[in-house]
Amino acid sequence: MTRRTARRIARFVWAVTLALLVVALALPGQSEGWENWIFGGIALLGVLGYATVGVMIASRHPRNAIGWLFLYFGAMLPLTFLSDTYSDLALREDLPGVTVAALANVVSFPLAMTALPLIFLLFPNGALPSRRWKPVAWGVAGFLTLIAIVTLLRPGPLLGYPNIINPLGL
Repeated sequence: MTRRTARRIARFVWAVTLALLVVALALPGQSEGWENWIFGGIALLGVLGYATVGVMIASRHPRNAIGWLFLYFGAMLPLTFLSDTYSDLALREDLPGVTVAALANVVSFPLAMTALPLIFLLFPNGALPSRRWKPVAWGVAGFLTLIAIVTLLRPGPLLGYPNIINPLGL
């Protein structure tokens, strides 16, 4: 991938991240009480921090995995926040898509958390300290991805949503 392409992709992901965050914060039900505004402000700063650091590193050093992981984590947080907000709103207001939003919420959080241990493993130069760390990196990423898959395919009600039966449950 050329540096120019990496810059464009990183900026596009950053813009989509900001759009998702704005939509999530603008949904009705988020303005109830000052606690939600404080949480929204903290979430906004956290997402902006991760996504902005990610876009800066990824656009300048496209081969450094740290920038892409920061950008990924920053993009997954508003997706989690948006799906959680919409699923709660859809349950209250009887809106369509509540099952899809609840599934996205249940799966997106463990997938987002996959980036954090990898960031610590790859810090500071985007590479593992030695080849011996490869099984650890694969194990961490595989374990957290397996959690998301098991959660997605778990029969019965969705975690955190006792009224919604998992349509993908086996």
